[in-house]
Amino acid sequence: MQVIDCRNLPENEFKSLRRQRLGSSDLGVLAGLYGSRLQLYLTKIGAIDGIEVTEEMRAGLGLEDHIANEYCRATGREIKTTQSMIVDDWRHATVDALCTDGRYCEWKAVGLRTASRLDPGGDPDSLPEGWLLQTHQAMDLLAALVCDVCVFVGPELKTRIYTVPFRPKLAAAAKQMGRQFWFEHVIPRVAPMEFQAGDLPAIKQAFREDTGEVLVWDHYALEDAKEIEEYRRERLDHENLAKWWGEREDAAKASLLFKLGNASGAELPDGWSISRTIREKRGYTVEASRYVDLRIKAPKTKGENE
Repeated sequence: MQVIDCRNLPENEFKSLRRQRLGSSDLGVLAGLYGSRLQLYLTKIGAIDGIEVTEEMRAGLGLEDHIANEYCRATGREIKTTQSMIVDDWRHATVDALCTDGRYCEWKAVGLRTASRLDPGGDPDSLPEGWLLQTHQAMDLLAALVCDVCVFVGPELKTRIYTVPFRPKLAAAAKQMGRQFWFEHVIPRVAPMEFQAGDLPAIKQAFREDTGEVLVWDHYALEDAKEIEEYRRERLDHENLAKWWGEREDAAKASLLFKLGNASGAELPDGWSISRTIREKRGYTVEASRYVDLRIKAPKTKGENE
């Protein structure tokens, strides 16, 4: 095991280091939790630059000092090192912090959606599966028995600590999954052939030249071409149909609003009803505007309120 201090590394050197091995955060891609296996493969072989750093990522990085301070305040521990890359022959894990007593820590920041899934009592099983895979590769490399994941919960403006115990079976499964990808795809330069819609930008980035060569393909490629054309035609048919239905809906809405006039609503036969409300939309940089909110309520079915 080797430890590399990444705190002052130039970005291009850090990216080069990450490309040379399978990272702990890459396991979520291999497990199908997010991202694309093909994009990961193209990144590892150097065909594309990899994922672009988003505003959300930068915000999370900006909160790491605050999270670390809150963790130390809550636990009494002291941070020894930050942003260390732990590497072996084909894997790496960039750990957010190692404490003076050897405790391994990760800092996370979440918004409303992820926060709603986290157990307020600190159950580590409520953490996203990708985090569990990430921490287990790092614990495996560090020979650590636990990892503290300190999470800044944005909606609450508070931090929570989740202690993740090392699970040998999960670590072994993650290692096997990573080994298979690394030695069956990356090392021999054999691309994974499970294509997704999200792969298109990565493929366009990887192949930016024009050799002028005209390839002769077999019937399998012909079937792909026919499928693309079929999807294109179906999409256009649905777009035209959606436009037609949208126009019909607007015409029916105009008819109802004309009949309502300035009334607040109407009761219809069979339990149907219509409400008409004047609402005001305010903005920070534009003047307030008024609009009509038309709601149609279908009759309640039997047992709906039971």
